[in-house]
Amino acid sequence: MALPRLEQSCAVSVIGVIRPGAEAAVAATRNGHIGVIGTRATIKSGAYEKTLQTLDSSLKVTSHACPLLVPLIEEGWLEDPLTDRVIARYLEPLIEKGIDTLVLGCTHYPLLSSAIQRALEGEVALVDSARNCALAVQQLLNQQTIESNTTGGGGLDVALTDAPDNFLRVAREALDLEIGEVEVREVLHRVAG
Repeated sequence: MALPRLEQSCAVSVIGVIRPGAEAAVAATRNGHIGVIGTRATIKSGAYEKTLQTLDSSLKVTSHACPLLVPLIEEGWLEDPLTDRVIARYLEPLIEKGIDTLVLGCTHYPLLSSAIQRALEGEVALVDSARNCALAVQQLLNQQTIESNTTGGGGLDVALTDAPDNFLRVAREALDLEIGEVEVREVLHRVAG
């Protein structure tokens, strides 16, 4: 939602997650019916629908909020029967409506790709918006010849608003990341007035 303002105010190029995922979905669909799953806020914003319609106005887009998936991921329940049941319940209406492509409209959701594929039974192409965003950034860096050389090492600083216990386990197991020091920050609520 902040992308237009960031594009105007930042001196460097800004790549959002929505457009690269939408472009990949348009390329993947065979029947022109794309499903989108995301958090309530993402689905309520209509951002994927608007972008998909901008890319191809003949597309049919069916969206569904899946608010329980992020907490299941954050608990590390990636391969759990309960998670499989929740996914099946969320995806059933999309499958019944005939989607042939499903956009994972939350950057957490790729961690459930295997479970989502099981629920889709191989009939629907999965589009990982986060991966497509990373590919778009890589393409931009290559086009502008500003990519990093491979000899330098990168760094990772992690700050969380909750205890890192489950985060560290999920990062190690699902993302194959070793994370050192984690900073826990308090969320400050500002009151207008």
